[in-house]
Amino acid sequence: MNALELTTKALLGDFAESGKVFRFTTTIIDGIATQELSILYENIPCGLNRWGNRLRRTGNSGFQSSHQNIEYAAVLYLPLEYAVFAGDVVDVTQLGVVTRYDVLGCASRYATHQELFLVECTLA
Repeated sequence: MNALELTTKALLGDFAESGKVFRFTTTIIDGIATQELSILYENIPCGLNRWGNRLRRTGNSGFQSSHQNIEYAAVLYLPLEYAVFAGDVVDVTQLGVVTRYDVLGCASRYATHQELFLVECTLA
């Protein structure tokens, strides 16, 4: 292993999280096109950093909705060999708990890893 591979292994080797990446694919069944989530990658070593939340009210043109959404923002650290794009869905397993996130924007790629910006939206 060269120095870059050793640094990457040291950076990502300590993460206790694992990830699974999904992408929407179009399938045609009996002439009807439908979209479904397909698994791209499984058991990815990754790290997750949740750094904030925001309460957002949802409703139409000034009317208050009967529920509120809470959006949790996070950054996911991944090895460079995985290609993850905006619109993909990521399941992150932390201590046995699986949380689903949507990928926002493009990944920030560095010499040893890449960072993805994620959002989890749940009802309050």
